[in-house]
Amino acid sequence: NWDPAHINMFITFWGNIERHAWHYSRIASQQKALLVYQGQQCFNWHKTIGSPSGFNLAEINERTL
Repeated sequence: NWDPAHINMFITFWGNIERHAWHYSRIASQQKALLVYQGQQCFNWHKTIGSPSGFNLAEINERTL
Protein backbone atom coordinates (compact mmCIF):
# COMPACT_ATOMS: atom_id res chain seq x y z
CA ASN A 1 0.00 0.00 0.00
CA TRP A 2 2.82 2.38 -0.79
CA ASP A 3 2.10 5.79 -2.24
CA PRO A 4 2.92 5.76 -5.98
CA ALA A 5 5.10 8.85 -5.49
CA HIS A 6 7.24 6.91 -2.99
CA ILE A 7 7.50 3.96 -5.36
CA ASN A 8 8.67 6.25 -8.17
CA MET A 9 11.13 7.94 -5.83
CA PHE A 10 12.72 4.56 -5.00
CA ILE A 11 12.82 3.55 -8.67
CA THR A 12 14.64 6.80 -9.48
CA PHE A 13 16.94 6.41 -6.46
CA TRP A 14 18.05 2.90 -7.43
CA GLY A 15 18.43 3.90 -11.07
CA ASN A 16 20.65 6.80 -10.04
CA ILE A 17 22.72 4.50 -7.81
CA GLU A 18 23.18 2.05 -10.68
CA ARG A 19 24.18 4.82 -13.11
CA HIS A 20 26.49 6.66 -10.72
CA ALA A 21 30.14 6.80 -11.82
CA TRP A 22 31.27 5.17 -8.58
CA HIS A 23 29.13 2.13 -9.33
CA TYR A 24 31.54 1.37 -12.19
CA SER A 25 34.69 2.59 -10.45
CA ARG A 26 37.73 0.36 -10.14
CA ILE A 27 38.45 2.08 -6.83
CA ALA A 28 36.99 -0.20 -4.16
CA SER A 29 36.53 2.61 -1.63
CA GLN A 30 34.24 4.48 -4.05
CA GLN A 31 32.07 1.42 -4.60
CA LYS A 32 31.94 0.81 -0.85
CA ALA A 33 31.03 4.46 -0.19
CA LEU A 34 28.13 4.15 -2.63
CA LEU A 35 26.87 1.03 -0.83
CA VAL A 36 27.15 2.70 2.57
CA TYR A 37 25.43 5.82 1.21
CA GLN A 38 22.43 3.90 -0.14
CA GLY A 39 22.01 1.99 3.11
CA GLN A 40 22.24 5.05 5.31
CA GLN A 41 20.01 7.18 3.10
CA CYS A 42 17.28 4.50 2.94
CA PHE A 43 17.46 4.07 6.72
CA ASN A 44 17.27 7.84 7.28
CA TRP A 45 14.38 8.18 4.84
CA HIS A 46 12.37 5.51 6.68
CA LYS A 47 13.12 7.20 10.02
CA THR A 48 11.82 10.55 8.79
CA ILE A 49 8.63 9.47 6.98
CA GLY A 50 5.87 11.89 7.90
CA SER A 51 8.13 14.26 9.80
CA PRO A 52 9.17 17.78 8.84
CA SER A 53 12.70 16.50 8.20
CA GLY A 54 11.52 13.99 5.57
CA PHE A 55 13.34 14.15 2.25
CA ASN A 56 13.34 12.85 -1.31
CA LEU A 57 15.78 10.03 -2.04
CA ALA A 58 15.53 10.37 -5.81
CA GLU A 59 18.53 12.68 -6.21
CA ILE A 60 21.90 11.53 -4.95
CA ASN A 61 23.37 14.07 -2.56
CA GLU A 62 26.96 14.22 -3.78
CA ARG A 63 28.02 16.24 -0.74
CA THR A 64 26.71 13.56 1.62
CA LEU A 65 28.20 10.81 -0.52
